Amino acid sequence: MPRKPMTLKSFPRKRSKLRRSNLASRSLLSALNPWQLTRNWLPSKGKLQYMDSKDRKRRAREEARNNVESFVYRTQDFLYDDIVELVSTEVQRVHLREQLSETSDWLYGDGEQAQTEDYIAKLKNLQKLEKPITFRRSEYKKRPETVKSLQSSISVARRFVESIRANTMEEDRYHTDEELDKLELVCDDAEDWLAAKQREQDKLALYVDPVLLTTDIESQAKVVERETMTLLMKKKPKKEKKKEKEEEGKTEEGKEEETKAQERKTAETKTQEGEEPETPVTERKEPKHNEL
Repeated sequence: MPRKPMTLKSFPRKRSKLRRSNLASRSLLSALNPWQLTRNWLPSKGKLQYMDSKDRKRRAREEARNNVESFVYRTQDFLYDDIVELVSTEVQRVHLREQLSETSDWLYGDGEQAQTEDYIAKLKNLQKLEKPITFRRSEYKKRPETVKSLQSSISVARRFVESIRANTMEEDRYHTDEELDKLELVCDDAEDWLAAKQREQDKLALYVDPVLLTTDIESQAKVVERETMTLLMKKKPKKEKKKEKEEEGKTEEGKEEETKAQERKTAETKTQEGEEPETPVTERKEPKHNEL
């Protein structure tokens, strides 16, 4: 007999049995030593501080180098200014140009690997040569305007004093003579100081440090302006209303008494002359009659 083909149904089914068992497992983090985890995986506080310090030094070095480089370029153009030629000598300008040129060559040569302190020292040496010229140039430009400002302040103060003395009656004036004299004295002192300093300044060459400084001129102007404002802001004293009313009442009473005394004197004079004193005439009102 022919055999039947074998299929899945021909095999008997066996039930699978599940077995449960507890497996021992360890976490990776628990297997590592906490000290090793902190030391190997996380950057330490010391490393962070070292990195920050290193970064600050790098930025400071770059800033110092840029300051020197920008100063060299700016000062080279500055030396061609017309006023600079007036307030400096040819020797001073040539020496400064030579130092600027040497510094520029050093920056792109040995100075490429220089430290921050080296750049700072180079900048200070150049500024010692440049600052006196810059100062004289600034004073030369600002001096005329500051002198005019001081003269204007003195003129305003004098006109104020003159207007009070010319246009205000003494009984209405609330600025004392001592205050006005003090303001005039301050103006006199400022004018004398300015005239003396201008004579000294005219004797000096422009390439010499000035003696008439704009800061001193501004200080003199502030003194004059302060004294002037003190008088300008002084308030006129107010009279008390009660006193004014009392004075008005006393004046009216005095007038009435004076009138009565004059009337009595007139009546006595007429009596002595044999005349009857005049009596005030009063209107007589007639009674009204009702018409019948």
